[in-house]
Amino acid sequence: MDIILDTETTGLDYDDVILEIGICDTNSNILLDQRIKPKSKHSWPGAERIHGISYSDVQNCPEFPDIVDTLKSILIPNRVIIFNSDYDVRLLRQTAESYGLDTDWIDNLDVVCCMYESGRKWPDYANYYGGMKLITASELAGCGFVGKPHSAVGDALTTSKVWQAINS
Repeated sequence: MDIILDTETTGLDYDDVILEIGICDTNSNILLDQRIKPKSKHSWPGAERIHGISYSDVQNCPEFPDIVDTLKSILIPNRVIIFNSDYDVRLLRQTAESYGLDTDWIDNLDVVCCMYESGRKWPDYANYYGGMKLITASELAGCGFVGKPHSAVGDALTTSKVWQAINS
């Protein structure tokens, strides 16, 4: 089965971690909508300006080790569709590593990058690297944005609609 994953994070760097994970299936059924308290970071002003998630929003949430088994049970048996998979897979790995957790399962996920598939479907709109922004792909797919932009579930639901358009 194809499932869609998206994350919101503390930033773009190699010491940043996941704050929110959204997973849905291709029928827009939400499988996981979870905020995560980071182990050591307490502010991320640049990322907060984009997604609006502050430390106070996650301070009482579970940490990554508390949800990793649930995450594995959803992801491992399925093909995982991600808009900009290189980024989200890297942040999954970084977040697991920040707790000293095993990352072999992440490296073995069956992942497809919807961003690059969007670039192949609509090459006239692709950027220099062959991808595009999710908002552009959603407009080209004729679905617009589903839910709140820059929320993990909203982005996952939108990616699901883009994925359906690519494969129709």
